[in-house]
Amino acid sequence: MPGEIRGKLLPLIPELAYAQGRGLIPDDFYRLMKASLSSQKLQTVKDFRLLTEFLTAVLAYHKLYESKK
Repeated sequence: MPGEIRGKLLPLIPELAYAQGRGLIPDDFYRLMKASLSSQKLQTVKDFRLLTEFLTAVLAYHKLYESKK
């Protein structure tokens, strides 16, 4: 994957760790995102596109779940 994209994604990991530490996101979600954003998983543009599709699905599920509360 191009370094420019990777450089924008890597700072998300500390932000997620901070959110986890403050109890804003569950530990399982932090571990899932950390694994998903790893350079081992994101090596090509196709990998990035699959990640965006996955995150879109997670966000859609979250919106549905929150609307039913």
